[in-house]
Amino acid sequence: MNTAARLSLFTLGLLGVFGAALLVGRYVVPNQTGSSGHAAHSSSTSTEANSNRGHGNDSADPAMGTTSTVGGYGLTDLRGPSAPGLAAPLSFTVTAGDGEPLSRFTPAHDKELHLIVVRSDGAHYAHLHPTRDGAGTWSTTWRAPAAGSYRVVTDFVPGDRDGDEPVVLSSTVEVAGQFDPSTPTPSRTATVDGFTVTVDGDLGPHGTSMLTARVRHAGQTVRLQPYLGALGHLVVLRAGDLAYTHVHPRQDATAGTDVAFGATAPSTGRYFAYFDFQIDGVVRTAAFVLDTHH
Repeated sequence: MNTAARLSLFTLGLLGVFGAALLVGRYVVPNQTGSSGHAAHSSSTSTEANSNRGHGNDSADPAMGTTSTVGGYGLTDLRGPSAPGLAAPLSFTVTAGDGEPLSRFTPAHDKELHLIVVRSDGAHYAHLHPTRDGAGTWSTTWRAPAAGSYRVVTDFVPGDRDGDEPVVLSSTVEVAGQFDPSTPTPSRTATVDGFTVTVDGDLGPHGTSMLTARVRHAGQTVRLQPYLGALGHLVVLRAGDLAYTHVHPRQDATAGTDVAFGATAPSTGRYFAYFDFQIDGVVRTAAFVLDTHH
């Protein structure tokens, strides 16, 4: 066989291989719009929500608190301190579907809006309650303890609609300087100002998990005081994307010791948990690192 004939056969072989590959790709590669049949959203916030899933995510449920817009509500004009150690206003606006500042909020746990600030590695958590001015701008004074990227999460119930389901929005504030990330390890016990705080129960992605927080001092169980309408408050964030987790206190007694919570995690993986509690008029926060189970 001469050289020209060999080249012709080789070319035909390559065409056959590429044709087969195209057919395989046409019928084997999964549809990227998802198995539910809904097309992927075109907005940047939906893209961010999909790209911000944390480690070990095996759930199709959307993660809360990873985007700045949800259901027509938006977190805009976020400003904060640009350097660590600087006490300065942390301010933002919550907008409604028409783009104007939302003016009606339904109080939840005694506040119109709860503000969570935490660094990307789970360190330097703060639960704040800003105030709103006549123009619709929320603000509070905040001091960044160290440099890094801080997630700012707003949790509120809009007053312009029925129901008490909260809307959770988030954005970030960048604090300049040398960022020295922490490396958290699983922990169910924390010591705060001489108080030993433990959390019991397994956090899982399937259904509601029960978590119980207990506070002791010198080995004795401590009676907690009500804080924001409950004996304590638990915030749970997924490591990696800091996705927000639904957590509800199971008892709202006027005084007591153990505090039970029902929590639903969006996926398996590692989570940061923060328990706010009040004793003798002082509010303290205990931080934990929990790993979920299938």
